[in-house]
Amino acid sequence: MKVKTVLVALMFVGTGLSVAQADSKCGMDMNHMSHSAHMSPFTQSYMKAMCGMMEDMDKYQLNGDASHDFAASMIPHHKAAVEMAKTLLKDPKADPALRKMAESIITSQSAEIADLEAFLKAHP
Repeated sequence: MKVKTVLVALMFVGTGLSVAQADSKCGMDMNHMSHSAHMSPFTQSYMKAMCGMMEDMDKYQLNGDASHDFAASMIPHHKAAVEMAKTLLKDPKADPALRKMAESIITSQSAEIADLEAFLKAHP
């Protein structure tokens, strides 16, 4: 969780938002983060996906059932991974092995998102 907090905080530093804004927007404690990091557009996009994941966590209600809560928690996680993978593919200089992994993530995790959403629909 600490790494996620650092990454999300860095995203907001790069986009000009304050730590307080990042904290309230992502629901993460970032008061201890540095304000001096330089962020590339790619890194900013990765951080935006991570923050989106944190925001999306509120869209899926947890009910205490292990299976339901797993599905509800994995959907935002997978969506963020797909967005990050798409971002990597925008960089023509990205490592070929990571490009291949990103393509696999997009395919497999998009299918898993559909499966997880179907599970939640069938098991409210």
